[in-house]
Amino acid sequence: MVDKQTREEMYAQSIAAADKLYNSKGYQNALLEYQHAASYKPEEQYPKDRIKELTALLAVMKARDESYKKSIASADKLFDDVSYEPSKAEYQNASKIKPEEIYPINRIKEIDGILARLKNAKEEYNRLVDIADSFYVTKKYINAKANYLQALKVKPNESYPKEMIAKADNLISGQEANSKALDEAYQVAISNADKFFLGKEYDKAKTGYQNALGIKPDEQSPKDKIREIDAIFAKIDKQKETG
Repeated sequence: MVDKQTREEMYAQSIAAADKLYNSKGYQNALLEYQHAASYKPEEQYPKDRIKELTALLAVMKARDESYKKSIASADKLFDDVSYEPSKAEYQNASKIKPEEIYPINRIKEIDGILARLKNAKEEYNRLVDIADSFYVTKKYINAKANYLQALKVKPNESYPKEMIAKADNLISGQEANSKALDEAYQVAISNADKFFLGKEYDKAKTGYQNALGIKPDEQSPKDKIREIDAIFAKIDKQKETG
């Protein structure tokens, strides 16, 4: 049988260890130590109070962990299903539950980047389709096809440009698609691209030169211009990084 002095010593040791664990937020191990201390001196109120406090705290933490895991699982599934907006909302919810966790914060940043790229792609796609449609309406089918092809590069899964390319091909084949028609279409594309280039609208200029290449793939001039524009973009990006 343990004597009183030994119990006092064991109680003091357990309390000291429990308090240290408690202060360092090792709550589960702290609870065990307070329970040990209470077993040495059942009449002491302090370990009882700590046990009651930690039991409630750990229950709250467990519920919080479960809620966080559930929210993350839902967010991950939505992300994998390419449902980015709902996924972002769920990651935000998870981050509210556990603000200290970095995973949902990084996922939100990743989604923001994806959504920005998708928005830019949609705007560029719509712009190219509008240009293509205007060429198609005015019966400039070669130019129309070139722009529909550019639109497909931006959004390869869209059916509309594919349908319009097929229509344009049929109409082109029905026209006198000779070298004169090709030359005219090429010159229109180059002229438009040159105007944009001189106006420093480099995105539009690059698209124009790519259109020209779609008409006459062997021409060197638009290739040179595209390289020049890419060099300008690279210089701008470098200035942004150093600025």
